[in-house]
Parts: sequence; structure tokens; C-alpha cells
Amino acid sequence: RDVIEAHLDIAGFPVILADTAGLRPDDITDDGGHGTIEAQGIKRAIERAKNADIRLIVFDGTLRELDAHALSLMNENSIAVLTKTDDATFQKSFKQIEKFPFVCLSTKTGEGLDTLLSALSAMVRDKFSASRETPTLT
Repeated sequence: RDVIEAHLDIAGFPVILADTAGLRPDDITDDGGHGTIEAQGIKRAIERAKNADIRLIVFDGTLRELDAHALSLMNENSIAVLTKTDDATFQKSFKQIEKFPFVCLSTKTGEGLDTLLSALSAMVRDKFSASRETPTLT
């Protein structure tokens, strides 16, 4: 449930990539048990995403409906990442993300990773070429 950070060079810019917990707010209970730990991880994830300069929002591409909580974090500084293109049940289009940049990829085969890196590099260059500020991605 911790945020894991990696310092990278993307398109010549120093970038902090933060990998956060998945979002499942409907499954949270505040009963002092497992739910509390889960709730803290999700709160951290949402806070980091809200403060990130660029967001990579990852969706399971085999589901018929995209996660509403993750969709609520999409904005003009987001790239939607649809995973599992190698699965026969992969959905090829989702109306909810058509207006945003999106990339389809398979973590099994690596298909789409170059496309994701290109899209991310372009967004970093566009957003930060005027300043040398260190961007944060979540």
C-alpha cells in the first residue's frame, strides 16, 4: 500500500514516477482491521494522483466497464493505459476515455510499451519544455 517511486529521465527531463495502490474505495471498511490499511493506501494513491503533473491511469482492458473511481481521476494531463491486449476478451474501445490520449498494451508480450513511452515523452516535453521543473507522474 506504500507509494513506490523511481527517478527516471524521460525525454531529457528528470521525472519521478510514483506507483500507487489500486483504487477500490467501495471495498473499504474503517473497522480497525484490514480495511483501515487498505483505506490508507487508497487515500495516499488518490492524493498523489491529484497532485501529479501527469497521470497514467491503468485500466483492465478485459472488463466491460472501466473503473469509475479511476475514471474520475482522468483529466487533460492523463494518459489512459488499457492492459491485457493479449487476452481474447480485450475490449477495443471505451467511450469514457475517447477524449483522452490512451494506449493499449500487454505486460505479458510488451506490445504497446513503445507507444506508451512515446506518448509519455511527448506529454512531458509539451508540459515542461518551457521550464526545467521536475515533473511528477503517478
